[in-house]
Amino acid sequence: MLKQQILEDRRIEETACLYRICGHSCGPRLAIVGAACDLDRCILRLKAIPSLGYLRGELAFFDSEAAPDICEYDDVIHVALPKTEPDRFNATYKLYWSILGHVAHLGMIEGRGVPRTLPAQT
Repeated sequence: MLKQQILEDRRIEETACLYRICGHSCGPRLAIVGAACDLDRCILRLKAIPSLGYLRGELAFFDSEAAPDICEYDDVIHVALPKTEPDRFNATYKLYWSILGHVAHLGMIEGRGVPRTLPAQT
């Protein structure tokens, strides 16, 4: 029987890390770098995924203002969302699915529920 691991959910104030999700086993380390206000919505959507505790590796979100040292990560996604609200909402939606697609591509999740193209917004 699989033993569900608790998500390592830490808000680290001393560093540039906004949020870090450590999975139940070793695997790739993916860093997402962007403005904190741009990443907050995406982090909330990702936290709502119940099976995220079975992630292999680590998914970390960094504030670009603090100039993080991300050389120890296997891959990095740099985020810059538009300034206007409707465009920002659509971009956040696309960012969410892009992160899931990238995580599946790296083998951090199985990716069975992650489409190859972006699903229609509801």
